[in-house]
Amino acid sequence: MKVSNLGPLPPDDTVILYCSPTKFEKDDSGYIAPSTDAFRRDDDGISVTWVEYFKPPPPSLDQAKAATASGLTVKKTGVFAQANVSAILLLAKKQNLEVSVVHDPLEMNHGHSLIKGWPVDEAIRLLLTKAFPPPAEPVGV
Repeated sequence: MKVSNLGPLPPDDTVILYCSPTKFEKDDSGYIAPSTDAFRRDDDGISVTWVEYFKPPPPSLDQAKAATASGLTVKKTGVFAQANVSAILLLAKKQNLEVSVVHDPLEMNHGHSLIKGWPVDEAIRLLLTKAFPPPAEPVGV
């Protein structure tokens, strides 16, 4: 079943990014931030899942995590990093980048969304890690 595209996500909403165990920086206290390798960029953008898509209020982080896991191989030692859409857009604006975060539903994940326009350059991808602060949610499944 195809879900219609709802366009740009509201700036106050949240997206999650799955980070496999090798794709996030950590220290003795745990998660610090996604590594730049966590931002898998397809031709159309960086895949994330829109938490507020999953309602009733309050939005269900568990539903968003399950939807994300439906299309990926999720390891129990991985994490789900969270970012506010406005934090992503603010970082982009500071770098004079034309970036948007848009709803791009998939059959297995109706909350699937894309960070569009973020460059593949390693240094610029490193900036995006700042939008996904600790703590991250451990998968623990």
